[in-house]
Amino acid sequence: NVSDPFPPRRWGLDELTEYCERTWGVRPKVDWARAFFGGSAREPARAFTRAASNIAFSNGLLDPWHGGGFLADLSPSMPAILLPRGAHHLDLRASDARDPPTTTAARARERELVRAWVR
Repeated sequence: NVSDPFPPRRWGLDELTEYCERTWGVRPKVDWARAFFGGSAREPARAFTRAASNIAFSNGLLDPWHGGGFLADLSPSMPAILLPRGAHHLDLRASDARDPPTTTAARARERELVRAWVR
């Protein structure tokens, strides 16, 4: 909260939990997506590695929820593509001359993967 219009504040799981309880009377279910889709805290990618292939997991590291994504390759056909200076779906938007080089590289990698998968 230094380079944005929002006031400085501490933001972590404890603060999020307190806010959710106070505002909506619920607690965040941090592991819900993993459990619902077949993973676990010890094996978060289990469902994907057993039943899927050809998935590119792209994550903009400026996205506040990137921590819920896969940040490391699950297999050769399920790579993690990180955009250190990217936010939500930046790699899926139209190219722009101001795009960070890592975003341009991510798009090229995604094109390369899809071309290989559809051959």
